Amino acid sequence: MLRTVCDKAEDTLARCIFSAVGNVWDILFSDNSNVPVMRGPFESMMPGVTVHVNVISAWATLLNYEEKKRRMGTFPRLFCNAGMLLEKDFALSNDDRLAEFTTNMNAVLASTEQKVFKGNFEMVFIPMLTGQHYYLLFFNLRTRDVFIIDNVEGDVGLERYHGNVEKMISTFCRYLKPMHPKIASKLRNTQPVRLELPWQTLYNGIDCGIFLMRHMETYTGTHVGHWMCGLLNERDVTGEVLPDQAREIEDLRKKYLSKMLLSEVNTERGQVEQEVQEYALLDEDDRVRMEDNAIDRIAERLGAAV
Repeated sequence: MLRTVCDKAEDTLARCIFSAVGNVWDILFSDNSNVPVMRGPFESMMPGVTVHVNVISAWATLLNYEEKKRRMGTFPRLFCNAGMLLEKDFALSNDDRLAEFTTNMNAVLASTEQKVFKGNFEMVFIPMLTGQHYYLLFFNLRTRDVFIIDNVEGDVGLERYHGNVEKMISTFCRYLKPMHPKIASKLRNTQPVRLELPWQTLYNGIDCGIFLMRHMETYTGTHVGHWMCGLLNERDVTGEVLPDQAREIEDLRKKYLSKMLLSEVNTERGQVEQEVQEYALLDEDDRVRMEDNAIDRIAERLGAAV
């Protein structure tokens, strides 16, 4: 299970952002290399709301920053944005799709310490979005494995992903080929494996983005039995839904929001801290009034901020 629940500071920051009263166009996250992320997408971290794609990109930026401090002896990981290929890009020709992927990969690499791909990474994490569902495509360049990491349970084939998995694998291998031709060839001919995870879900259709973020943060290429993901199971052995996983996911929404906005890599951190301090000085009655109908306002604001 998760080691800690939300502390008071994390809860206050979340309540401040989820009140949805600030300017939706305010930039709340930037590292001066990737695309800045505005307030609207971060409001999608509110429980009951589908996580905005730009939040996943901010999360990747943070994880790449944290890789600079990785322990000696661990394998270097590269975390990609959620928009490496958008839905429209999968309809492009192979060459045009590769060009789009390369442009987006260059933007990702700009936020890393290494700046270039060749020889610097052994594991690559590519967030995928098919329809409204997030999942993770994981490449292990050391073992030549390709894994699909999806929070949804079920014995389903690649058809679930409408051909996007095969096209992303092909595109990534074409990108990799000039630098690592043998690895690219092996990965291209490797059948992707959809991992079976104890914490997978049958009844959660809204939190796939949070599961994705957790999988990106905690997976290190290990066997599933040794993966310290920290999430409890959705159901007991009889199939009855348990409340603990839902509480963990709600806590993660708040904890991850704070982790991104208060990170050292975020150049807008000072602005966020000032806003939260001002919010904390308000009377509780005023804070409750601000939260009234917030989820409806967030839905409207996300539509405006797309």
